Formats: sequence, C-alpha cells, structure tokens
Amino acid sequence: MLNPSLSIGSASNPGASLTVVDSETNGNAALYVEGGISAGSAKTDGSGLNSGSPQAMWADYVSVPAATTNTLQIYNVLVGPSSTILLTPVGTAAFTGGLSVTSQSAGSFTVSSNVTMGTSGGGVVTAINYVVINH
Repeated sequence: MLNPSLSIGSASNPGASLTVVDSETNGNAALYVEGGISAGSAKTDGSGLNSGSPQAMWADYVSVPAATTNTLQIYNVLVGPSSTILLTPVGTAAFTGGLSVTSQSAGSFTVSSNVTMGTSGGGVVTAINYVVINH
C-alpha cells in the first residue's frame, strides 16, 4: 500500500516521477507516472523517461455496482477532454460485450457496453481497471 503523499523521482530529473495522488471524488488514489519517451528520440526500451516529456500516465480502478446496465460514469479529477483512456473489465466470468468510452469531459468519462455490465442484470463485470494518458 502506498501513501498518497509518496513521491519517487530524481532531483536531477524532476520531470520523471512516480506519485500516488488523490483523484476520485470518493477518496481513492491513483498511481501517477510523469514522464515518457520524447517524440523523435532514439531511446532504447526503458531509458526514455526524461524531464520535459509531455506525457503523464496513471492507473486506477472502479467497482461496478451490481445494478449497472450498459453505461457507467466514472469520476476522476485527473481526466481531461483529450485524455487517452484504456479499459479492462474485471469479472466473475468471460465478458463478451466489449467496453468503450462514449463520453469524456474534464473530471469524468462514461464507459459503455452493448451488454449489461453489473451482476444483478445478468452481467459479469464487477470492476473496471483503467489507464489514463495525458499528452
């Protein structure tokens, strides 16, 4: 378990850091990584974090309420209108519906599926893992 005030970085390279930040309105925290591979740079794998890079990434998850049907709005203050969001469903069995982001604004996004997600409607998704990338 990481404390929200924890920050791992380098005094010589403050643009690349690993931080746990409070993000969701219900008080959950997200793992936040700042840095990235600069565009056009010839860096080998694992050596591309540098200060001034335009990327910030974090991972988080949200529990899916049992009564959820085909859509779920997720609130996270770190999300912006131009964020790239990667979704992975977590469930009690194989999920065949597929997930997509159908609406996105500052502080929230809506996840949609063509089948029910919550368990009380016959769905199997109990949580959604997501990664957000800001460029």
